Amino acid sequence: MGGSGIAGDVLSAAAAGASRVPVSVVKSYELPTWVGPRSLVMAVSCSGNTEETLSTTTAAWAAGAHVVVVAGDGELARLAAGHGSPIVTVPSSIPQPRAAIGATAVPLLVMAERMGLLPGVSEQLAQVVAQLKRRRDQLIGADSPAAEIAVGSGAPSRWCTEPRA
Repeated sequence: MGGSGIAGDVLSAAAAGASRVPVSVVKSYELPTWVGPRSLVMAVSCSGNTEETLSTTTAAWAAGAHVVVVAGDGELARLAAGHGSPIVTVPSSIPQPRAAIGATAVPLLVMAERMGLLPGVSEQLAQVVAQLKRRRDQLIGADSPAAEIAVGSGAPSRWCTEPRA
Protein backbone atom coordinates (compact mmCIF):
# COMPACT_ATOMS: atom_id res chain seq x y z
CA MET A 1 0.00 0.00 0.00
CA GLY A 2 1.10 3.61 -0.45
CA GLY A 3 4.79 4.40 -0.58
CA SER A 4 5.77 0.89 0.53
CA GLY A 5 3.72 -0.59 -2.32
CA ILE A 6 5.90 1.17 -4.87
CA ALA A 7 8.60 -1.44 -4.18
CA GLY A 8 6.29 -4.13 -5.55
CA ASP A 9 5.54 -1.98 -8.58
CA VAL A 10 9.29 -1.61 -9.23
CA LEU A 11 9.80 -5.38 -9.02
CA SER A 12 6.80 -6.00 -11.27
CA ALA A 13 8.07 -3.53 -13.87
CA ALA A 14 11.57 -5.02 -13.79
CA ALA A 15 10.19 -8.55 -14.11
CA ALA A 16 7.83 -7.76 -17.00
CA GLY A 17 9.32 -9.44 -20.02
CA ALA A 18 12.46 -10.46 -18.12
CA SER A 19 11.30 -13.09 -15.64
CA ARG A 20 9.94 -16.53 -16.41
CA VAL A 21 7.89 -16.28 -13.22
CA PRO A 22 4.91 -13.90 -13.03
CA VAL A 23 4.95 -11.14 -10.44
CA SER A 24 1.68 -9.97 -8.96
CA VAL A 25 1.40 -6.91 -6.73
CA VAL A 26 -1.36 -6.98 -4.12
CA LYS A 27 -2.56 -3.75 -2.53
CA SER A 28 -5.58 -4.91 -0.59
CA TYR A 29 -6.60 -7.04 2.37
CA GLU A 30 -7.16 -10.12 0.19
CA LEU A 31 -4.49 -12.58 -0.89
CA PRO A 32 -5.06 -14.15 -4.34
CA THR A 33 -6.58 -17.61 -3.97
CA TRP A 34 -3.83 -19.19 -6.11
CA VAL A 35 -1.14 -18.45 -3.47
CA GLY A 36 0.03 -21.67 -1.85
CA PRO A 37 3.05 -23.78 -0.87
CA ARG A 38 4.80 -23.15 -4.22
CA SER A 39 4.43 -19.35 -3.92
CA LEU A 40 6.89 -16.77 -2.69
CA VAL A 41 5.36 -13.73 -1.04
CA MET A 42 7.53 -10.65 -0.55
CA ALA A 43 5.74 -8.55 2.06
CA VAL A 44 6.76 -4.88 2.26
CA SER A 45 5.77 -2.35 4.91
CA CYS A 46 8.02 0.54 5.93
CA SER A 47 6.37 0.80 9.32
CA GLY A 48 5.79 -2.91 9.68
CA ASN A 49 2.25 -2.10 10.76
CA THR A 50 0.29 -1.66 7.51
CA GLU A 51 -3.04 -3.43 8.04
CA GLU A 52 -3.40 -4.70 4.47
CA THR A 53 0.14 -6.10 4.47
CA LEU A 54 -0.38 -7.78 7.83
CA SER A 55 -3.62 -9.33 6.56
CA THR A 56 -2.23 -10.69 3.29
CA THR A 57 1.01 -11.88 4.87
CA THR A 58 -0.84 -13.73 7.62
CA ALA A 59 -2.96 -15.35 4.91
CA ALA A 60 0.21 -16.27 2.98
CA TRP A 61 1.66 -18.07 6.00
CA ALA A 62 -1.68 -19.84 6.49
CA ALA A 63 -1.61 -20.93 2.83
CA GLY A 64 1.87 -22.41 3.31
CA ALA A 65 3.61 -19.86 1.07
CA HIS A 66 7.26 -18.94 1.50
CA VAL A 67 7.41 -15.40 2.89
CA VAL A 68 10.18 -12.81 2.89
CA VAL A 69 9.57 -9.56 4.78
CA VAL A 70 10.95 -6.08 4.13
CA ALA A 71 9.76 -3.93 7.02
CA GLY A 72 10.43 -1.56 9.85
CA ASP A 73 10.39 -2.76 13.42
CA GLY A 74 6.64 -3.22 13.65
CA GLU A 75 4.20 -6.08 13.96
CA LEU A 76 5.16 -7.58 10.58
CA ALA A 77 8.79 -8.04 11.66
CA ARG A 78 7.64 -9.60 14.93
CA LEU A 79 5.36 -12.03 13.09
CA ALA A 80 8.07 -12.86 10.54
CA ALA A 81 10.50 -13.72 13.33
CA GLY A 82 7.86 -15.98 14.87
CA HIS A 83 7.34 -17.75 11.55
CA GLY A 84 11.07 -18.02 10.82
CA SER A 85 10.71 -15.87 7.70
CA PRO A 86 13.71 -13.85 6.50
CA ILE A 87 13.50 -10.15 7.36
CA VAL A 88 15.20 -7.18 5.68
CA THR A 89 14.90 -4.25 8.06
CA VAL A 90 13.96 -0.81 6.77
CA PRO A 91 15.97 1.79 8.72
CA SER A 92 13.81 3.78 11.14
CA SER A 93 15.72 6.93 10.18
CA ILE A 94 13.83 7.09 6.86
CA PRO A 95 11.12 9.69 7.51
CA GLN A 96 8.36 8.29 5.28
CA PRO A 97 7.69 5.35 2.95
CA ARG A 98 8.08 7.25 -0.33
CA ALA A 99 11.59 8.25 0.80
CA ALA A 100 12.40 4.57 1.35
CA ILE A 101 12.13 3.48 -2.30
CA GLY A 102 15.73 2.26 -2.35
CA ALA A 103 15.47 0.52 1.02
CA THR A 104 12.33 -1.34 -0.04
CA ALA A 105 12.73 -1.98 -3.78
CA VAL A 106 16.42 -2.94 -3.95
CA PRO A 107 16.08 -5.94 -1.59
CA LEU A 108 13.24 -7.31 -3.75
CA LEU A 109 15.28 -6.89 -6.93
CA VAL A 110 18.39 -8.49 -5.41
CA MET A 111 16.36 -11.41 -4.03
CA ALA A 112 14.82 -11.97 -7.46
CA GLU A 113 18.27 -11.93 -9.03
CA ARG A 114 19.66 -14.39 -6.48
CA MET A 115 16.78 -16.74 -7.25
CA GLY A 116 17.73 -16.59 -10.93
CA LEU A 117 14.62 -14.63 -11.92
CA LEU A 118 16.23 -11.30 -12.86
CA PRO A 119 19.80 -11.85 -14.02
CA GLY A 120 22.01 -8.77 -14.17
CA VAL A 121 20.13 -6.70 -11.58
CA SER A 122 23.21 -6.08 -9.42
CA GLU A 123 25.10 -4.70 -12.41
CA GLN A 124 22.15 -2.50 -13.36
CA LEU A 125 21.87 -1.20 -9.80
CA ALA A 126 25.59 -0.38 -9.78
CA GLN A 127 25.07 1.61 -13.00
CA VAL A 128 22.14 3.47 -11.44
CA VAL A 129 24.22 4.39 -8.39
CA ALA A 130 27.08 5.58 -10.59
CA GLN A 131 24.69 7.72 -12.66
CA LEU A 132 23.12 9.25 -9.55
CA LYS A 133 26.57 10.10 -8.19
CA ARG A 134 27.50 11.75 -11.50
CA ARG A 135 24.34 13.85 -11.46
CA ARG A 136 24.84 14.80 -7.83
CA ASP A 137 28.41 15.86 -8.57
CA GLN A 138 27.22 17.99 -11.52
CA LEU A 139 24.93 19.87 -9.15
CA ILE A 140 27.63 20.72 -6.64
CA GLY A 141 28.35 24.41 -7.05
CA ALA A 142 25.17 25.07 -8.98
CA ASP A 143 22.77 27.66 -7.57
CA SER A 144 19.58 25.65 -7.19
CA PRO A 145 17.45 23.88 -4.57
CA ALA A 146 18.55 20.54 -6.05
CA ALA A 147 22.20 21.49 -5.50
CA GLU A 148 21.54 22.33 -1.86
CA ILE A 149 19.78 19.00 -1.32
CA ALA A 150 22.49 17.04 -3.14
CA VAL A 151 25.24 18.67 -1.09
CA GLY A 152 23.22 18.04 2.06
CA SER A 153 24.12 21.24 3.89
CA GLY A 154 21.65 20.51 6.65
CA ALA A 155 20.90 24.25 6.83
CA PRO A 156 17.41 25.51 6.07
CA SER A 157 17.16 26.13 2.37
CA ARG A 158 16.80 29.72 1.26
CA TRP A 159 14.71 28.32 -1.61
CA CYS A 160 12.01 27.45 0.87
CA THR A 161 11.94 30.85 2.56
CA GLU A 162 12.79 33.48 -0.06
CA PRO A 163 10.29 34.51 -2.71
CA ARG A 164 11.39 33.73 -6.23
CA ALA A 165 10.81 35.93 -9.25
